[in-house]
Amino acid sequence: MNPNGVKLFALDDVHGVYADAFVTDQTEHLLFGSFWGRDTSIQELIARLTLPSTEGGLYRLHLVDQDDPGRKHEVLIGNADRLVKMTGRMPKANLFGDVAQVWLYDRLATDPDYGSRRAVRLFSCDDADPARVALESDLIWGLFKDVCHLPLLDPWRETIVRTAVQRGWVSFHAGIGIHALMLNLGSEELESVIETLIRDGQLTLGEAKTTGSVNEPFRNTEAADLPAPRDAESRRLTASQLAHRLNGFTGTTMWYRHPLVRALTYTDGVRFFADNGGEQGAYWFLDLVATEFYPLLKTEPFLLIVLSVMEKRGRIRVEDGNGRIIREKDIDYTDLQTGDWRFYLTDDVLLLPGEY
Repeated sequence: MNPNGVKLFALDDVHGVYADAFVTDQTEHLLFGSFWGRDTSIQELIARLTLPSTEGGLYRLHLVDQDDPGRKHEVLIGNADRLVKMTGRMPKANLFGDVAQVWLYDRLATDPDYGSRRAVRLFSCDDADPARVALESDLIWGLFKDVCHLPLLDPWRETIVRTAVQRGWVSFHAGIGIHALMLNLGSEELESVIETLIRDGQLTLGEAKTTGSVNEPFRNTEAADLPAPRDAESRRLTASQLAHRLNGFTGTTMWYRHPLVRALTYTDGVRFFADNGGEQGAYWFLDLVATEFYPLLKTEPFLLIVLSVMEKRGRIRVEDGNGRIIREKDIDYTDLQTGDWRFYLTDDVLLLPGEY
């Protein structure tokens, strides 16, 4: 670790080169990399990216964690022509000699492909949930309007982004020191989907601002699917009403896939909780499960998740089902209804105890 707290990864393939930030796509191909080293080492790296493998060329990079040498990140290069190269040098009057830097990044990050309607947006974020921040910010919407061949109105923003996440037209990729959003609007069904949303009244000139996470699934407007009458003052289900409705779920007719962690699905009861928990909905809880607790299934086949809320504060306790606490997380503020809300996570499914 360097004095500024930036983590460095040594490049196994070229001596003396280190990376302080990088991110890859879903196939582990490099989207962005920031590399440092002496000028001769950086020039060697750039040259070897253009050579065939038979002549010492690099088609993949191996980055070694300096804090854990046994841990390596393998990054694929693929066609090096798609990568833009930007180089710079530190001032000569420094303690380390002739040090240079090179940025390698996918051309789509600066030059969207308007023919195939693809683009990449790189960003840094210190928030604990960078995917949510990116999808709820102007990062993605400006790119949408630039790349999409259809005219998009600003009041449609949250509905359009939510639909794109559900259908895989937008993907988030977490990296080291930097993250990426990939946009692919080349789907043949794009026009028909937007047409259907307009026809169904979900996209209008005067569309009100939606609430909850951008990951929230679409809700049917049939009377049978509307929530129970809400408390007149709070405009939401009371704690007892929510508990009563959740106790009524004994199975599920639909399975919902989390748009960012596609392997995770959840049930009708969990969706009802996410729709009706708090003033804004509780899809943030599903995002926490997907990003922080779902990975625990690699070593624990069954998880009991208890979300306890009291006086606008919450605590999430994850157990193995036999009373052993695996993880706890405090929530500094939440507008969720007071109570202990229990969920099971097993076989890649998040469900209510009554649905198990």
